[in-house]
Amino acid sequence: MTTLETQLHRFRWIILTLLAIAAAASLFVGIRGAIASSKDFQWAGSVLLRAGIDPWQQTFAGNGSGIAHFSPPNYLHELYIVLLPLSLLTFQHAAEIWCCITILLSIGTMLLLKKLFDLPTPTTLGLLFLLWMSTPFRTTLQVGQMGMMEMFLLSVVFCTTNSTLRGLALGFSFSKYSFAPVVVSFLWFKRNIRTLTIAACVPLFALVMAWGLLGSRPLTTLAVEPFAVSRIRVWPGMADLMTAIEATFAHLVPHFTRGKTLAYIIGLIASGCYGYFLSRRRITNAAQLTLIAVASLFTVKHLMYDYIFLVIPLCYALSERGRALRNIAVPLIFVFWFMDKLFPLLPLNATPTTAQWLTSVAGCIMLGTLLTYLTWSILRIERAFFASRTRAEKRAAIHAEALSAA
Repeated sequence: MTTLETQLHRFRWIILTLLAIAAAASLFVGIRGAIASSKDFQWAGSVLLRAGIDPWQQTFAGNGSGIAHFSPPNYLHELYIVLLPLSLLTFQHAAEIWCCITILLSIGTMLLLKKLFDLPTPTTLGLLFLLWMSTPFRTTLQVGQMGMMEMFLLSVVFCTTNSTLRGLALGFSFSKYSFAPVVVSFLWFKRNIRTLTIAACVPLFALVMAWGLLGSRPLTTLAVEPFAVSRIRVWPGMADLMTAIEATFAHLVPHFTRGKTLAYIIGLIASGCYGYFLSRRRITNAAQLTLIAVASLFTVKHLMYDYIFLVIPLCYALSERGRALRNIAVPLIFVFWFMDKLFPLLPLNATPTTAQWLTSVAGCIMLGTLLTYLTWSILRIERAFFASRTRAEKRAAIHAEALSAA
């Protein structure tokens, strides 16, 4: 190793050490917030379900404020089935365990992404530290969100070739269904029916289990209750298409009562169209996961904590193949990770101010720009990759024929 290489090696580890210190400080703040709050942790919904009480109906009846640590249950039934073991504990102990699980899932996710993107160990460590430093991850810990579990499950879907395991991981990921439209449409148009069939069985089985715990609740009514809660109790997103359209209608034509419905329809259509578009392209699993992650953030409502998913395009940008897009993609990702004050929370079921509306539209344009740039750049990179591989395969075939002739 030359003197220059030695100095660069030392400099790299100095940077990693500084990142590790900053990440540890961020983790400390996040863990302390999780212990003090975890306001979005779905423990109460699972406790009610175990007791034979419908948590979704408690929301409709307005009884949530009278239930300790109650968070609107806008997730699918399978999440509350999964959380049943934690419902046996006190909220404090359950929140602490969930905080530890979230951190472990972040490590597991980065190991999966390391394999998928063929990243060196120092780069993977640096990305993990950056993830821990980011506002979305810290917020995920503080409020007890489920986003890290979602990202781990979707990483499994694109990292494994076993269709059964892929289907199970995808099925459990449906609990946080805001990431489902793009990935489901993509797999559907790719005709990956086996994976989708196995995935569909997971929420259906969980629905039947919840129905059995609740006794007399009609199955069809129970099936749609999480979506009904989502309609009335979910906050507007941060920089997505649905939120921008909804805010535009609410600000410009406040008397138009169908603005939210129209925003949902347009967002879902955009998700399906992008899934179809991507399914027609010959790209690697790493590129598929990258574009699906960003497209999901753009087309469907997401709050700050869900932007942990931007670590996936960051992995692509810092991989050997993604060199060409680093200078634009990395700064845009860092805006969402470290400049969250640019995206104030919009009011729930209220008319946004002019500043709030403009901020929502500007955020949507910024994220749309990132998605457009990544789509164009990654498809070009992937075309070159497959073309070069095809040429190499042809040369290998010709070489093999020459040897056999000799």
